[in-house]
Amino acid sequence: GAYAVVKEEHVGSGLFNGLGLPAPRLALNAVGGVSSLNLAKTLANGADSTMVTFGGLSKQPVMVPTPKHIFGGINSTGFFLNQWLTDSSKDEVDSTFQELTDMGRAGVLKAPQAQYIPYARGSGMADALLAVREGE
Repeated sequence: GAYAVVKEEHVGSGLFNGLGLPAPRLALNAVGGVSSLNLAKTLANGADSTMVTFGGLSKQPVMVPTPKHIFGGINSTGFFLNQWLTDSSKDEVDSTFQELTDMGRAGVLKAPQAQYIPYARGSGMADALLAVREGE
């Protein structure tokens, strides 16, 4: 349930900061390096905020600002699907995929409607993002 999905190069820009959206509590990191640093900076403070790293495309270490860990209390964890599949019993894997399938059939888990809006100054993007925020 994201309000908006933001490309990394726009994180922290005045346009997105001015929308008044709540700080995210989940960051999905496939890159590592500076990208992970930027993602971690956006997370809301609190133990219920987590950055999950599932890839390392930059081949650089995951970076999290020290104040976010110490004072913000955010979590950072890794997930390796192949290892999870190896370590889990067949019943656990089947049960997990069945649960995801059931959630999809019940409409709880669904692909969001998406519209790509290229960013260009004066292109009306601010209006489009405000519409997203207001659920239009």
